[in-house]
Amino acid sequence: DQVARRAERLAEAEAETSLVPGRFTRATTVGELSEWWLHNVQRHQVRASTFAKAEDRVRRIRATLGEIPVSELRTEQVVTWQTELLDGLAPKTVGHHRQTLAQILDQAVELGLTGTNAARRVKPPRVPPSSARALSVEEVRRLVAAAGTTGLGPL
Repeated sequence: DQVARRAERLAEAEAETSLVPGRFTRATTVGELSEWWLHNVQRHQVRASTFAKAEDRVRRIRATLGEIPVSELRTEQVVTWQTELLDGLAPKTVGHHRQTLAQILDQAVELGLTGTNAARRVKPPRVPPSSARALSVEEVRRLVAAAGTTGLGPL
């Protein structure tokens, strides 16, 4: 009985460490993977300005979901996370955060850390249509005329 339990524990330990030799295990957290993804995948694929935005998103992901093992992250946790973000951020911004999390979890699937991507199962928040409008020709003329009286002129 003791020998069987020892063999079982050894098999579990081997399974945990055999996913990505020397790096990831079934205990790898969302925070650990997101930091690795940011510096080893994303950094080489985007411009510096885009990378800075990704850093901010990863910071927020780590602060909220970071302690959860990737293999245990569930769709309902992602839905709750997204809902909590909507309390302080614009829907479009939350959608970008969800997309970043989905990219990180795509990497987790590729690495064999999880079988499914919980973030891909969650719909992004609805983004209301923008109310922005272009200036009319007459409004542009008035703007340029008014700016002409300043030190910088119509620049």
